[in-house]
Amino acid sequence: MDVRHLFRLSVLFVLGQMLYRVVTQQCGSQASIFGWMLRRHVYHTMMAQLGHVCVSACQKDDRCQSFNFVISVGMCEFSDRTKEARPEDFIPDPDRFYYQRAKDRVPLGSIPELPAETCKEIKASEGQLVSGNYWFSGIKPGMPVLAHCDMETEDVDECTASSPVCDGNATCKNSLGSYGCTCNTGFYGDGKFCQDINECSVSPAPCDVNANCQNNVGSYLCSCKAGFTGDGKTCQDIDECTQGSHDCHSSLASCTNTVGSYNCSCNPGYEGDGKTSCVVIPECQIYQSLNSADRKITYHGDWECDRDIGPGWYRFEGAAGTRMATSCTPQDRCNTRATSWLNGQHPTVAEGQVSRQVCFHYGANCCGWTTNIKVRNCGSYYVYHLDGVPACNARYCGTD
Repeated sequence: MDVRHLFRLSVLFVLGQMLYRVVTQQCGSQASIFGWMLRRHVYHTMMAQLGHVCVSACQKDDRCQSFNFVISVGMCEFSDRTKEARPEDFIPDPDRFYYQRAKDRVPLGSIPELPAETCKEIKASEGQLVSGNYWFSGIKPGMPVLAHCDMETEDVDECTASSPVCDGNATCKNSLGSYGCTCNTGFYGDGKFCQDINECSVSPAPCDVNANCQNNVGSYLCSCKAGFTGDGKTCQDIDECTQGSHDCHSSLASCTNTVGSYNCSCNPGYEGDGKTSCVVIPECQIYQSLNSADRKITYHGDWECDRDIGPGWYRFEGAAGTRMATSCTPQDRCNTRATSWLNGQHPTVAEGQVSRQVCFHYGANCCGWTTNIKVRNCGSYYVYHLDGVPACNARYCGTD
């Protein structure tokens, strides 16, 4: 070590002792420590020739817990911690002396401008304290947060933080030295960020197939569709016909239950929508009767001819049967040579009036002669609009 360096250290030592005595006389002997400094916690510096200027400035700043005085340049280094709070950062330095604010020092963690990092740090800085709420900087980066501190376990309960650490739709669980966030039922995510689950879009569907699903934030609602009853998760068909909740015509129509709905149909002999109207079908009320036994396809004979029949509506009934056959009939029956049959099926009531072809079995051909007629289902019987046959001997025939 050269002479100049030794001389400089000697001067610093002497000057430091002088300043140390000045500060000690003004501020108390236990407040300042020569040859030591607190590192890593300086938040502000100020030039000053004497240490007592730094003392005055520190006492006016709520954030100031201590300061280092740099002897060689006359500078105050204000810190927001004490050596008790951070003993690992308290180190020797011959160019400085350390001063801890003793008068009106704001307790660490008591104001948002002076947040602590841990409960242990507060305990070390202020001594044995009771559990309570303190300000912390380590819960949310860049934001001082008020939270409960258990001074016995030295644990911060992050779940009590004044600014929530978990999403608003999550549950926070504190554990020693940490915490966990779990999204509530109806939400998904990591707990710090939670999003609503659209239950109505998942598979399998949460509602009955006959229900509507309405998604809500964090939940959903099932409601049975019109025509069904239940809680939405289970829906049963409503029999409107049995309950009398239908709107079919009161006297001229009948109600038929369907899954989720019902149908209205006018009674035989009437037509309409079954609700607002059912009117008489003229041909089901005004017709001529074909009822002789010799018109039935089981009757043997071959000399009659329907050349002069109609035009008009006719009904097979009595000994003649109830309707036309719908397959090829034997020849030489029905008291004629060419017997008739309906080439097609009879209509339903709902189909109304339809056109059909009538075939006449003549010779080797089941459909040797033909003619077109109209047919209607009147509910319990059929009526046929007939005109003269295309040739003789031919006749319109009935069957059971």
